[in-house]
Amino acid sequence: MSAAGRVPVLAAAIAAAVATALFGVTAGFALLSVNAPLWLNPPNDTGVAAMGYLAFLHEPWRFPPTVTRNLIAPLGLSIVYTDSIPLFALALKALGLGQRLHLLGVFMLVSWVLQPLGMLALLRACGVRRLASLLLGCGVALFYPAWLLMFTGHISLAGHWLLTFALAASIGAAREGLNGARIVAFAALAAVAAGVHIYHLVPVAACFGAALLAELLQRGRASAVRLAAAVGAVAAATALSAWVFGYGIGRQFSGGGEALGFFSMNLLGPVMPQGSALFGQRLVEGRFEGAIDPNGGQWYEGYNYLGAGVLALIAIAAWLLVRERSGRSFDARRFGPLVLALVALTLIAVGPRPYLGPWLVADMGRPSGVIGDWLGYFRCHGRFFWTVGYALIAWAVVQLDRRLGAAALALAAVAIVGLQVFDTAGLQQAVRQVYDRRPTDLYPAGFRAAPTLQGRDWRIYPSFSCTPRRDFQAWAAQLSFLALLREGSTKSAPTARLPVGMSCEPEAADLTTAPAGSRRLTVLLPEAAVTARFVGRKDCYLFAGGYLCGAGLDGLDGLTPIDASWRFGRFERVRTIALDLGARPPELGAGWSIPEPGGFWSDGPRATILAPAADFKAADRLWLEISAAGYPPGKTQVVEVWSGGVQRATWAVESKGGVYRAAIPRPADMAAGAEVELRFAAPGRPSDLDPQSPDHRLLGIAVSRISLYPDAGAGPR
Repeated sequence: MSAAGRVPVLAAAIAAAVATALFGVTAGFALLSVNAPLWLNPPNDTGVAAMGYLAFLHEPWRFPPTVTRNLIAPLGLSIVYTDSIPLFALALKALGLGQRLHLLGVFMLVSWVLQPLGMLALLRACGVRRLASLLLGCGVALFYPAWLLMFTGHISLAGHWLLTFALAASIGAAREGLNGARIVAFAALAAVAAGVHIYHLVPVAACFGAALLAELLQRGRASAVRLAAAVGAVAAATALSAWVFGYGIGRQFSGGGEALGFFSMNLLGPVMPQGSALFGQRLVEGRFEGAIDPNGGQWYEGYNYLGAGVLALIAIAAWLLVRERSGRSFDARRFGPLVLALVALTLIAVGPRPYLGPWLVADMGRPSGVIGDWLGYFRCHGRFFWTVGYALIAWAVVQLDRRLGAAALALAAVAIVGLQVFDTAGLQQAVRQVYDRRPTDLYPAGFRAAPTLQGRDWRIYPSFSCTPRRDFQAWAAQLSFLALLREGSTKSAPTARLPVGMSCEPEAADLTTAPAGSRRLTVLLPEAAVTARFVGRKDCYLFAGGYLCGAGLDGLDGLTPIDASWRFGRFERVRTIALDLGARPPELGAGWSIPEPGGFWSDGPRATILAPAADFKAADRLWLEISAAGYPPGKTQVVEVWSGGVQRATWAVESKGGVYRAAIPRPADMAAGAEVELRFAAPGRPSDLDPQSPDHRLLGIAVSRISLYPDAGAGPR
């Protein structure tokens, strides 16, 4: 191999090694195993993807192979609608590795390694051959902000290597022709994109369209047969992939054209610091201080900040180009189509309601009808700028590669990558926090091992898609995941939209007492409009989140039997105390600070809550539910809940907030009301985190709402 041929091999080896090490440091190799603690109860959208994977693994082989009837039972759906990366899931199951390797951990590692290699392929297609230039591109790609952000929730969208490989194929076709190898490459990219995430299919199609137009402009009618073959091959590969992965099964309502314009890119998004360590935007309670999000959807789905290192790279490239004044002409027939495709992707990312910083520039309306319904599936259109960002990086690296000497290029590469690494420090921290976190179970610990819950068919009301309440959605998601962990099925799979054909109405079999030996379980969350319809059931038990009904549940740890005189509709809050109105309620005892807009912060190592006695009978047990956020930011505050000298519960209160519940038996002689003491394991002072802060309070949690529920041994009164 020649010296020139060894350079890209060396660059690829260095990039892959660094990427693998970064994965280990940032996420951790333990995530490759299905036994990693996080995969027993993963949070948010990560949990949805893991749920689809579990349901698919326990499904017998059938066609389409990635369709499971363990979700949205008995309708079923394809795991493309749970973002469960069906191509990789299918490969792991077919190889017999699904019970040992976790889909999401494997895909994360693959994406970490392919991220710089995709940029390497793009730079090679642009004619870059120098080692320093190749490593410069690989380095900034590994710290591309929007890519890092996807690892905090949307893991399937971290396959940005599909975008850079598509750009490489498009530029290679424009420079050297759309030959058979590149047609095969585009067909493969389209098929893989459909098997990873459909959003990647749009930029792949844009790059393919640009290659077609460049071929036509440069070679005219002589390319007609080749163009027809290319279109046929890519269309066939896409259709075959969609058929195999079951895109037609479990389709959801899109939300229509009205969904467009919310998850959009800000016009200043690429250059406006968002989550920038260089500008002091620290991560606080899951969000970055000082980030601009004028419509509520641009901080995450519309996020496109390029990073200080990339912006410096582009600025240096532009300066070198202007300084040279070589008059080198732009080959419009060769590269014009790709530029047009990138401009189109930028306009789509901005959408019909462009914002300039905090200001809405215009509202151009949104499509309706059939067109609106189909476009609504791509409501997170801010993502389509990612491809443009990588193209800008490649363009800028090319300019430095052509115009700088070896020493200057090496120095610039080190400085630019170093700046990018520093500027994205907060995003790196955000990723680490996600995979260091151990989500709190919202159900009794005994549920995970109880033999009577193995292989059951769960029905949860209201289901995830049928309630706007975030606390109910959290319960529905966790209980659905538990059903699949126990190799059962669930009707309440969390999906972005209500699946077509699914009803929010209870099934007739759930309204009556289950016969002996029935495998069906019915979960009722405490919403009176729902629970009142199940008053005829005699097989229901109370637990921390509501009611579990079904056969064979006697003696299950965490359940309280209820007698025949009980009625579901009575399980309602005796009182809800909102703490964001400024007035201090009498239920707050010692250890609380001054009122603030978001509620009350505890101040000190412990704080007390007093339950009103008038609403309870002496034998009642108090269910205490609080909405709270913990301190310090980015960590979990452990809270011990005590009453009557006995520890009743332990809460892991996350800094971003959540709903926490404890059952506290009240002593019969406590006529004045139950006193509940919260003890904080590691309260912190804001002044310790920021020496310039004037706040010296010892903070544990901030409480925004307290809800009180009663119940007795014979059931709630």
